[in-house]
Amino acid sequence: MKRAPSHRLRFGIGLALALALGIGLDFFLLAGARRADARVRAEREAIVTLNALTGVIERAGISGDEVRRAVAAWAKSHPALAAIRVVVFEGISLEASTDAKDSGDRA
Repeated sequence: MKRAPSHRLRFGIGLALALALGIGLDFFLLAGARRADARVRAEREAIVTLNALTGVIERAGISGDEVRRAVAAWAKSHPALAAIRVVVFEGISLEASTDAKDSGDRA
């Protein structure tokens, strides 16, 4: 004779599967939110850094050796920056650069 299926067992298995699915979905959504938060934070930090560098360059006089020295000092104090280029649009000149590609006539 065949036993009747246990409703408690089926309910328990369904509950465990729903719990696992819920935890997995929560983890996925939380990881996405953390990535988005990190991206927004990095953008804000970049904007603040750029505004501060702009202020330093303006105080240095926009062009000339003072700007080059200020950019070199800024690059030393902010090693996370890959390259800094200061372009003056009046006459279109590259006043200062920390990029290795900008050397000779390009610097």
